[in-house]
Amino acid sequence: MSLDNAILKAMGAHLEPEALKQLVSGDTGDFIPEEFANEFIDLVRETNWLRGLFRVITMPAATFFVPKITGDASVFFVSTEATQPTESKPAFAAAGTVRLDAIKLMGYVQVSNETDEDSRIAMMPIIKTSMAEAIATAEEEALLNGQYRAYAADDPRSAFKGLLKLAEDAGQTVVADNADLIATIENARLKLGVHGRSVNNLVLLVNNFTGSQLRQLEQVLTVDKYGPNATILKGEVGKVMGITIIEDFYLPDDDTSAATFKAPATLEKGNAILVNKTSPVIGDRRKVKFDQDKVVSTDSIEIAISERIGFTVQYVEALVLITGLKNIIG
Repeated sequence: MSLDNAILKAMGAHLEPEALKQLVSGDTGDFIPEEFANEFIDLVRETNWLRGLFRVITMPAATFFVPKITGDASVFFVSTEATQPTESKPAFAAAGTVRLDAIKLMGYVQVSNETDEDSRIAMMPIIKTSMAEAIATAEEEALLNGQYRAYAADDPRSAFKGLLKLAEDAGQTVVADNADLIATIENARLKLGVHGRSVNNLVLLVNNFTGSQLRQLEQVLTVDKYGPNATILKGEVGKVMGITIIEDFYLPDDDTSAATFKAPATLEKGNAILVNKTSPVIGDRRKVKFDQDKVVSTDSIEIAISERIGFTVQYVEALVLITGLKNIIG
């Protein structure tokens, strides 16, 4: 079911147009009846492609700690029934946890009743759909680019460190060889160490320009060659050496500054991320919710959408930032 269909279902598409408009406007009723709220929230979440890749947990408190395991439990040969087995337990890191802190993302808009009344269609569902998509986009940008550059204080990317910043701070970087992208990916995988052992867990997040280059390489198996029974992730464009390639619009084509992210001006400044998808953790403290109210003094309706989420990675060694990628034709 699409997001639009879910909204129609939630609003009551069987109603006559005028009754439908009354249901979703600010003066009467809630935007989404309780019985459809979870279904709607799940569909909103799908707009953020990274939620389909990484682990998502429910945070029981505003601060939550995730354990870091550095080694598996050991297995020993027991020669006889009388032999006492050797104690076996997982190895934990000296700093045994990583911390998730819930932060708030929020959108707010105010619409006059006249605007809604004079429209040929109901304005509220259109506005709320736009806000829902915007908060999912804010999530994705924060997860990728959080604190990578100096953003405004209220910019969602200022909320926490994203994958680019975490990899950069940890020194998990590889400079691209633009003449040999396959060698670049291999070098990034070697940098992952034990986290790069299973290609089934590896995801290469690339910007649009790099995605276009990769699709032209013979070594890349594009999705059209997967076969009819293949499972394809959102944004997936193919596989290289068994590694899933995801083309993500929000990765910088030019990392010179926030203003040039999607307007390449400096040659070979594009970024990509190779990540073991089991390491990033998204925490949901409060899922997406809408609030609306009447403002009597201005005869208008105010709408707010908000959520509280956290983000971290269990192991910074499980991600590599690839820098210096070509971003301009020629």
